[in-house]
Parts: sequence; structure tokens; C-alpha cells
Amino acid sequence: MNQTIQRCYLLGHVLLSSVLIPNIATAQISSDGTLSTTVSSDDGVNFLIESGVRTSDHLFHSFSEFSVPSNGSAFFNNAADIVNIFSRVTGGNISNIDGLIRANGNANLFLINPAGIIFGNNALLNIGGSFFATTAESVVFGDGLEFSATEPNQAPLLTINITPGLQMGKNPGNITINGPGHTLNRSIFTPFDRSNLGSQLQVQPGNTLALVGGSISLRGGLLSAEGGQIEMAAVGSNNSSAMVQLTPVGSRWDMDLSQLSNLGDIQLTENALVDTSGDTAGSIRLKGATITVGDNSIVLTQNEGSQRAGNTILHGTETVTIGENDANGSFNTFVANLTISSGEGGDVDIITKHLNVFGGAHVLINAFGSGDPGNINIVASESVNIIGLAALVRENESEFTSDVNSLTFSEATAGDITISTNQLRVALGNILTFTAGKGNGGNITLNARESIEIVGLISGVNDDSLVSAASFSEGDGGSVDINTTRLLLVDGGVIGASGFGKGNAGTITINASEFITLLDTLPSPSTTTQISSTVSLPPVFFQRLFGLDPIPTADAGGITINTSELTISGDPDSQEAQIRVRNQGLGDGGKLVINADTLNLNYGASITASTFSGQGGDITLDITNGLLLRNGSTITAEADTDEEVENNGNGGNITINSDLVTLMESSLINANANQGNGGNIAITTQGLFMFPDSAITASSEFGVDGVITINNPDTDPANGLIQLPTELRDRTQQIAKGCRWTATSSFYITGRGGIPQDPSAMVRGGQILSDVRDISDLSIVRVIPEGSESKPETNTKAPIVEANAWIINEEGNVELVAVVNSNQAGDFLRATCAIQED
Repeated sequence: MNQTIQRCYLLGHVLLSSVLIPNIATAQISSDGTLSTTVSSDDGVNFLIESGVRTSDHLFHSFSEFSVPSNGSAFFNNAADIVNIFSRVTGGNISNIDGLIRANGNANLFLINPAGIIFGNNALLNIGGSFFATTAESVVFGDGLEFSATEPNQAPLLTINITPGLQMGKNPGNITINGPGHTLNRSIFTPFDRSNLGSQLQVQPGNTLALVGGSISLRGGLLSAEGGQIEMAAVGSNNSSAMVQLTPVGSRWDMDLSQLSNLGDIQLTENALVDTSGDTAGSIRLKGATITVGDNSIVLTQNEGSQRAGNTILHGTETVTIGENDANGSFNTFVANLTISSGEGGDVDIITKHLNVFGGAHVLINAFGSGDPGNINIVASESVNIIGLAALVRENESEFTSDVNSLTFSEATAGDITISTNQLRVALGNILTFTAGKGNGGNITLNARESIEIVGLISGVNDDSLVSAASFSEGDGGSVDINTTRLLLVDGGVIGASGFGKGNAGTITINASEFITLLDTLPSPSTTTQISSTVSLPPVFFQRLFGLDPIPTADAGGITINTSELTISGDPDSQEAQIRVRNQGLGDGGKLVINADTLNLNYGASITASTFSGQGGDITLDITNGLLLRNGSTITAEADTDEEVENNGNGGNITINSDLVTLMESSLINANANQGNGGNIAITTQGLFMFPDSAITASSEFGVDGVITINNPDTDPANGLIQLPTELRDRTQQIAKGCRWTATSSFYITGRGGIPQDPSAMVRGGQILSDVRDISDLSIVRVIPEGSESKPETNTKAPIVEANAWIINEEGNVELVAVVNSNQAGDFLRATCAIQED
């Protein structure tokens, strides 16, 4: 019985071993016999690859399996003059590479396995040329010859001297790179510290490292091509007729991906790194349907030399996501192109339908040296979302906003940021350019066909969201240009251009065809919702950090806004939300120009142009249909006051052109000053309506008051008047000469008083020249028919008298009355005639 149990145990052990051994055996390299490739190994871990088929300066190898075990190696012992080594894997199994791949000389190495390729944590490269890992089916040459991994029995290759291409199949395998993850560190004021970079898949400087497969995943993987080129293309399925054309350019290779129609996914997670930094920084291109750079992964080009760096391109036909929208955040996730020496930096180009920058991630171009950085160009046909971490900041974390930034800390000019999309949303995020050196700041251009929304509040967390161009030193700040249909700024949303030192603040130009709305809904917002161009007193921290003087000397920039409807509304409690140009230093205030159909200010909203010492800023409002100020709102161009600055600035001027101007509920329009002169206010309108608690002022406490001018340009004194006839009618033709018979009639004698409106109307004595001739001979004669006992008829009908005054009666109602003039005759002579017929 015991022997039976032992036999069963041994049989089970053998069966289990038979399952495990093939998995171990996959970590090996073997020839498939189609070519003269030989593979040998003394220890089953390190493999020597020799022979193969040589055609000109190309060498071809064919393997049934190609896997390198941990701490093992695969050594291509090629001749030193070989230029390209093409290696195919035909057995249908994934290549697992967790050791070293090396070759002699400067040969380029192509590893082709349609089933897929996985690189482990210990995978390393030691080759002199470029490295291509691909799951294409074959390499096709321009003369029609093909080196296929799916049909290895094709005719041998005899002469190859034409540029190759990668023929993709219907379902190409995936490429995965597992690695230890990077340990790079940086702060906002320093470049990346690459001293502990580590190594994994790395080619020699100036060469190309390319991955072309169905989908590509870097899970802590490290790719490095110093001064060279890194290409990643996820080709997806059903691309059997598509070709990836390869063209050698010096030691690099250009890849033409234009034939690819169905693309796969590219993911960088777990501190993955794609790096082409070096003395001559290289270029990076990622192309797929969706591209994700998250979980503190970095795509980096840092130029440390004197030559221009290459560009960083992320092309996701559907979506590009940088960072992760979860509670952990992505504070150290970067897509960055930096320059730290005299060489210029490259551009960061992102092309997609939808771009998401989440969880504190960064898209960044910086200049720490004299070389100018590149630009950030984002083209997202549908949407761009820049959204920060929607949770409270974790302990020891100082950042949680997502950023698209261009910064310079030297004499270099900062790069520009251009975003073109349909919808742009910034929530707890920044789009920022600034200079902290002698170089000027970069410009920001935002083009959104449908809408732009800048919000400082998400998921209960309130902080500012900035679109800003700033100067912290001698260089001038850049400009901000926005073009859209609808623009909305809410609860700490800011569009700004600012200065803190000698460099002037930039200008802001906004064109929104439908409307612009600034809205504060919080009683205590962290930052006022605003559009502003300001020069501010630098905090002590900034003074120490950037070497700034306590009082800046820069000029504020100007703001120009063109829209149909502009609404600025604060919270009823906080009384915030504003558009302003302001200078707290010695320079001049900027100019603020608004062209709109309607302009509404509510709950303490303000439009302000102020200065502390220089010339006050001017405000020009050209409002077609109506300007309305309510609930303590203000329009102010003034020389402001501050305890730290002696204020001798003049108030600015306010010019308003609007059909209707209304001030309600303690609203103000003022152009005041302290020691300087008050500004002037000129209002041109068809109607000015102002509540008693509102005011328009232009004064100075110690200087000369300004002038307030209100014009109504379209008033015509002749409007509404009737053209009078120049020829008088014959009065004898207007009144009958007799009395109506058998009726009570009246007979009037006309004198020099003129003709009344009608014979029965009262003639006011104060309006005529009284006739004082003796009329005693004109006795009234009554002829009474014989036998008639009738009494003379008396006209008892009360005459209709025109009202000429009004009173308030006992019931509080208005009553129209007629007041008789003292010069008016008390009696009216009426003739009553009675004619008896014969």
C-alpha cells in the first residue's frame, strides 16, 4: 500500500514537472532551421547567436523561440561591418526577455515576433545602433522582397539595398515593458535630477528606440535614447494592408505611420519613463488610439547641450490622458520638454479628439538656460479638460492643480501655449506662462469653437483656476488671447496678466460671440473670480525667491473684451467678481475696453481701473443696448490708497456709450483720486436712470475734481412739432351769422381776441386781449309767440371746461380740476333767439 502511495506521489510530481518545465523552457532561444542561424549555450542561460544569412551589409536570423531568462543574455556575434540585423520569431510564442541583448559594432537590431514581446525588470540592451521591437508579420523591402515571420519558407533574400517597411497583420501581438520605475526628482525651480536614472531599454546616444505593436504598455518600464529618438506606435487590428515605412536619417530612423487606420492603446504607468534627454536632446513620438501617461510616469526631453532639442509628440486619435482622476493623484506625472543650457528646447505637440490632464499632472516647457524653450501646441477636435485633484491635499503634498505651463528662469523667452478645441474646461487647474528672469514670458492663445469654462470649485474643494501670463522679474509678461462662443468663469476662475517687478504685465484680449459670465457663488471664495491685468506688491516670499524690490515699477497691461452679453455677478455675501486693471506700484494703470450689446453688474461686481502712484487707468464701455448696475456694483477709475505707498496718482477717465444707463441699489460710477486729480466721466446715452442711493462722482480729496459730462446726442428740438399754416383763414367763413330757429342758440361777437377752438369752448381771459367796447345797444330781444305762456328757455347745460390743474382729494386720489384765472371774465354773453313764424 505504501509503495502504491509512493508511486502515485512520484507520478504526480512528474506530471507537475511536465507542466512547469515548458514555462521554464520558454526562456530560451532556438533556431527554426529556415536559415543558417546557429544558437549555442553552455549554461542554458546565456546564448550565442552566429551565422545567419548575410545579404550585403544586412544579416538575417530566424528563430522558433526567442526568450532571454533573468540574468541571462542573447549575444548576436555579428561581423563588425553589419549595418542591420533582422531577427524573426516564427514559433507563435511570446518572447519573454528578462536579460541582456547585445550585438557587435554599431549594428541596428530588429526583433520581429507577431505573437508579442514582454520585457522584464532585468531586460537590458547593449547594442551600438538602433533597436526595433515589433509584432509586425514581416519586413517588406522596396523591391518586393519580404522577410516574413508568418511564412518563413519563402524564397531566400538575395540582395537587399532598399529601405524596409514593417508589414502589419490583422491581429498584431502586444508589447509590454515591466520595469522598476524611475526615481527622478525635481521642483518647479529646478530641472529634473537624472543622476539616478537607472537603465533598462537604452540605446547609444543619437540612435532610435522603437516599439511597434498592437498595444504598448510600460509598467514601470524605462526607455532611454539620449539625444536620439523614441517611437511608440500602437497599430491595433485589421491593418493587414498597412505599412510602417522606415527611412534611415543618419543614425536615426524616421517612421511613416500615415497608412495606419485602426490604432491600439499606449499606457505608461507605475513610474514609467520615456527619456531622450542629453547633450543633444532627442525627440519622442507616441501614436495610438488612446494614450495614457499616468501614475507618476514621465515623458521627458531635457536639453543639456548647445543644439536644438527634438519635439515631443503625443498623437492619440481618440483620447490622450495625462494623469489619473482618482484620490491618489498624479503629482509627479509629466510630459515635459526642458532646456538647461544654450541649446533651444523642442515643442510639445498633442493631437487628439479629447485631451485630459488630471490629478495634478503637468504638461510643461521650461527654460533654465540661455536657450529658448519650444512651444506647447494642443489640437483637440472635441474637448480639453484640465482638472486637478478633487480631494483634500494629502499630508506633505503642496500641489494638486493640473497644469499646462511654460516657464523661463533665465534670459530666454518663454514658449507660447496654444490650445485649439471645441470645448475647454479648467477646474482646479492652470494654463500658465511666466518669466522669472530677463527673458519675456510666453503668450497664451485659447481657441474654443463652443465654450470655455474656468472653475475654481469641484467636489467641495475651492482653489483658484488660472489662465495667466505673469512676470516675476525684468522680463515682460506675455499676452492672453481668447476666442470662443461662450466664456464662463465661476468661483475662483481667473484670466490674468500680472507683474510683480520691473517687467510689464501683458495684455488680455477676449472675443466671445454669445456671452461672457463671471460668477461668484461662494460666501468666502479663496480667490475672486476675475479678468485682470495687474501689477501687484510682491509678497515677502516672492521678494526673497526672485530678488524683487518691495514696490514694483512695471506698467499694468490692457484688457479688451468683445461680446454680445457680459454679466458680472458676485455672491450676495462676499460681494466679489470683477474685471480690473490695477497697478499697486509706481507704473501706470492699464486701459480697459469693453464692447458689448448688454453689460450687467450685480451683487458688488466691479469694473475697475486703478493705480497707486502712476496715471490711473482708463475705462471705455461701448454698450449698444443697456448698462445695468445693481446691489452695490461699481465702475471705478481711480487712484487707489494704501498705507505702504504714497498715493499721488491721478484718477482715470471713464467713457460710457450706451442707449440706456441704469444705477440701482447703492451702485456707483466714480473717477476719484486722493492727492492727484480726479478723472473725467463722459456718458453718452438716450436715458440715464439713477436711484437716489446711487451716485456718479469724479472728485479728489486734495487735488482738482474731475468733470462729469452727460450727453444725449440724438435729441432734435423739432421732433413732434406740427407745421403751422402760413395763411390765415377768413374768420367770417368760420362762424354762422344767425341763430338756429326754434332752438336755444348763442350769438358771439368776435373781437381782437382771435378765434377759439370751437364756438362752444371757453375762452380764457388770460389768453386773449379783452374787447372793452360798449355793447349796451346790443340789447337782447326775445320774440314770444302769441298765446304762448312758455317761459324763456334757459340753457342749463354746464359748460365743458378744460382742466388746468390737479389736486389730491380726501381719498388720496389724484383729481383733475379747472382753476379760473382772475383776469378771466366771470360772465359770458350768450344770445338766445326765438323767432315766431307768421
